[in-house]
Amino acid sequence: MEGSKMEKALEKHIEETCRVPGATGAICVDQHGLILSSRGQVSKYAAGPVAYLAQQAATLNSQSYGSSPVIVIDTQNGKTLIKQEEGFTTAVFKS
Repeated sequence: MEGSKMEKALEKHIEETCRVPGATGAICVDQHGLILSSRGQVSKYAAGPVAYLAQQAATLNSQSYGSSPVIVIDTQNGKTLIKQEEGFTTAVFKS
């Protein structure tokens, strides 16, 4: 029962995340890069790097207690926003 509550909460989170204007996809991963949920155009190979980048950014930002940084990767093809929260990391891919 507890697993289904968590699963539903993750599904709701990823659906809301994909509603961000310009979003083409989103992925939620655990601290090891295991995909918990994804929607839209997302490569399964993004999971590990997303988790790793969030962990490294948290290390760099260790002086800011209670807040985790938002990582923005901006390229000619679009943006990727990554944020670690509540035991998982979310990445939003935008065109």
